[in-house]
Amino acid sequence: MGYAPVPYFFAEPTGTMIDYDAFRVRLERASAAIGHRITPHALRHTCASLLFEAGMSYDEVQLRLGHENSAITKQIYVHITQRAKQKTEEKLSSIRLLG
Repeated sequence: MGYAPVPYFFAEPTGTMIDYDAFRVRLERASAAIGHRITPHALRHTCASLLFEAGMSYDEVQLRLGHENSAITKQIYVHITQRAKQKTEEKLSSIRLLG
């Protein structure tokens, strides 16, 4: 999939590490309680979008996501957030061709 999985990535309050499946199950339970399904994959996409919106380059986001190269990041995470679209529109509307 273009990234190297890690066996553990979150710690419990006790410091015990949990694996992906344990995190996924807990996230599903927690998201059911709020009535909106949230997955680890959705969190990954949200993180990537926010990093791009904050002005990080493809290379910087690629490193954060653990992709082998930024081409993978470009293929998968070229989602422009609404705020980024708005900023682009503001820049375009400020261009004056005549005086």
